[in-house]
Amino acid sequence: MYYDDMYKKEKIKMLECVDYLEIHSNDEYDRAMFYECLQYQMEEEAFEAGEEIISATQEINHIYFMFQGFAEVEITVNDEVHKMDILRSKDLFGQYKMLESSKAYFSVTALSPVVILKLKQEFLKANFTKIVGVRESY
Repeated sequence: MYYDDMYKKEKIKMLECVDYLEIHSNDEYDRAMFYECLQYQMEEEAFEAGEEIISATQEINHIYFMFQGFAEVEITVNDEVHKMDILRSKDLFGQYKMLESSKAYFSVTALSPVVILKLKQEFLKANFTKIVGVRESY
C-alpha cells in the first residue's frame, strides 16, 4: 500500500514556486528526489495573531512559506506605514532578500494564527554552488 503524505506534497508544491530552486533535468526521478530532499530541510514556526513574523530591520536569512493563516505586509516610508498586501496559504516571501543577506524593507505581521515553513540560507549556501539566473556564485 502506498502512503500519501499530503503535508510533504504541500511542502514540495511550495518549493517548486521558487524559480531559482528549479532543477534543470528532464528526468522525473531526479526532479522528484531533488524536491523530496529539499522539503526535509524546511522548519516550521507558529505565530499568534498580532505577532510580528518579520520586522523591517531584520536580516533575511530564510525563504518563508505561508502554510496556514493570514499575514499583512507593511512598508514604512517617511514614517508613514503603508499596508501593501495580505499573505495567505501558499504565498512566499524573503526569497530574493535572502540571497543578498540584506535587511527587509517590509514587515510581516500575523493577522490570524499562522504557520510558516522556512528554508535556511545556510543550507542553500552549503548545497548550491550556483543559483542559475540569480547569482553565478552563491
